[in-house]
Amino acid sequence: MIKIYFDWNVLSQIKNGQHAELKEIVFNNDRFLIPFSTSHIGDIFASYTGEEKQSENINSDLQFISELTHNQCLFNTGKNIVLDTYSPEELLQQRIDDKDILENPLEFFNATCAELGMRNIFDLFNNIPLDKKVIEIIENPEYAKQTNSFVSQT
Repeated sequence: MIKIYFDWNVLSQIKNGQHAELKEIVFNNDRFLIPFSTSHIGDIFASYTGEEKQSENINSDLQFISELTHNQCLFNTGKNIVLDTYSPEELLQQRIDDKDILENPLEFFNATCAELGMRNIFDLFNNIPLDKKVIEIIENPEYAKQTNSFVSQT
């Protein structure tokens, strides 16, 4: 089996009618494995606004990716590049769902704490007792100076 990886720009061009001969060769051809990657989803997500017309375009892109790649996806585990079956729509939805966490993590954690019936994260941290040595370091300017010099060296 021949493995082919297309950059998102090339996939987009094929989808939009360019490279017709290439499309004819690779589309629905069992001799080729043509995966998409999480990078493709990242490229699409970068233009995500949630507007209806734009969402229609994105859904069309995702459907094209799915049809061409048969949902074969390359992703990085941190140690390896893995090929597995994933829906492009599902991966994009995960990015959209995670967007709020990445944009404002403290707000997310406070909302999560509230859902669990807990105080907000600042209250939790404020109620953790500090060791006497930590209080000394904070209150004593000489300790603070030594600590700052140590921390700035690491």
